[in-house]
Amino acid sequence: MYATGGRGTERFISKEIQERLGVKEKNILVRDGKVFFELPEVDYQVNQLLMLKCAERVFVAIKDYDNKSFLANKRCFLDKLMQELTLSINYTFAQKVLQQLYCCQFCGQRKEVEENAPKSEIEVGLNVIKRCSTDGSDFEVKLKKMRKVSSSHCTDLVGDGNDCESLDVSNDLPLTKSSGQREHDASSIRKNECASNVDSELSPTVVQEGACVLNRVCDDDELNADSLRDALQCGKCLGKIDGDSDGGDLTFRMSIKCSGKVRRWMDIARLSRDLAWRVSKASGWSSRLKNPAVEVCVHISDDHMTAGVPLTKLPLSKRSYITDPGLRAPVAWIMCHLAEGSHCVLDPMCGKGTLLLEACSEVKEAEYFGTDFDSTQLTTAAINVKKAGFVNNIELLSANSHKLPFRHEVFDVVLCDAPFDQKHSISGDADVFYFKFLSEICRVLRHKGRCVLLTSQALKDKVQSFMARDQDISKEDCHLSEFSRPPEHDATLGNQCVQLWLVSEHYVKLGETHACIMVLNKL
Repeated sequence: MYATGGRGTERFISKEIQERLGVKEKNILVRDGKVFFELPEVDYQVNQLLMLKCAERVFVAIKDYDNKSFLANKRCFLDKLMQELTLSINYTFAQKVLQQLYCCQFCGQRKEVEENAPKSEIEVGLNVIKRCSTDGSDFEVKLKKMRKVSSSHCTDLVGDGNDCESLDVSNDLPLTKSSGQREHDASSIRKNECASNVDSELSPTVVQEGACVLNRVCDDDELNADSLRDALQCGKCLGKIDGDSDGGDLTFRMSIKCSGKVRRWMDIARLSRDLAWRVSKASGWSSRLKNPAVEVCVHISDDHMTAGVPLTKLPLSKRSYITDPGLRAPVAWIMCHLAEGSHCVLDPMCGKGTLLLEACSEVKEAEYFGTDFDSTQLTTAAINVKKAGFVNNIELLSANSHKLPFRHEVFDVVLCDAPFDQKHSISGDADVFYFKFLSEICRVLRHKGRCVLLTSQALKDKVQSFMARDQDISKEDCHLSEFSRPPEHDATLGNQCVQLWLVSEHYVKLGETHACIMVLNKL
């Protein structure tokens, strides 16, 4: 297995893997934005992999090898690549993990169904789903047939009547024929039509009971391609585990990334085609360019070749509770992790609220406050907070970060993604801006409170120039008293400093920007 992340985050990914998954440090290898590790028990830890907060994506490895000795010429390099990706044994572990992953996802859906349905109904419904998945016909063809079911067939399925909307299905579905539920009845009948068309050999009663389960598994009122595909995928997993399928129904496509010297050799499109049929032959999976179940990702550099399958289509960094993200979620999680928990947290430049949302998702018992001078950003943050369900935990205010509307020493932690003077420019002189900002942070922080600040590498030294040089420095040694307001112009800055001490700094790369997370404690 391996996880990927931005440069500088590898150490935090490694630490999280050790804490969440119980992986020993000796079984972890960090290299080029990737963290390789071995799971002690795959069977019960697949779901834990999807809970990693610091990683961008998690992959099940197919093959990883040192590429340096095969770069003498293009033919030698390609022979080694083709050989490794044609060996069936390299896909055994990936197939096992993917089966466990789909099984865990299905079990979560099945548990929800079990709470509301009798056992016999569940068994019949699962049988319908399983039969749907093992059918050899193409999914899109099945879906078209389902949508073309005639109203007369619907009448035969559920009883006497002239049209679908006027049929009474109260004997088969736990619904009453009130006017408020007439639309729900019609939606349920459409699901019944789909199930009956997929498995016409079953009796109408069996099909209806199976459709009832499909109705509860799918979240949407309307049966669409995405919801039905998820249900069928669960059935495919069951077929593989029970031995009813040969595994060839899993679809994939190739995704190849090259860097360094080999990039000049490769025609990526041609290499993808050449590798696709080899991977298909070795794994038993079917190649499909449009909407495949998984991707086979190959990263080739002058040093290494790494091939793997991501466990999720979307990156883990795309949080379900953040609708419109600002700062990258893994970097926000690292900053919250470095804060080491608190009871009262402030983000004086909250922007879209990513830092506060990430912190609240970890510790809901604390109080969170966000301020920003930009009304547009605050509006976006308010929408994010509402959709995440954290309205009672996070309070947003319009305020200037140089004049915060809070009493002295009220916050345990201050989290802030400060402007880099790039995408968000700094108004006025950067020295004055950061001195006023740090002074205000120091004012609202409690004694021994902590500030976790994200800034650029270019501005790191400027920020550090205002820090106390020694942890044991006394307040009298600083020209700026603890509770005074900062000066209004840079002519009076002199050698003044703030009562903050640099505990640690951590390099991270944000796209093409080199940044630094600074951990500061108040003296």
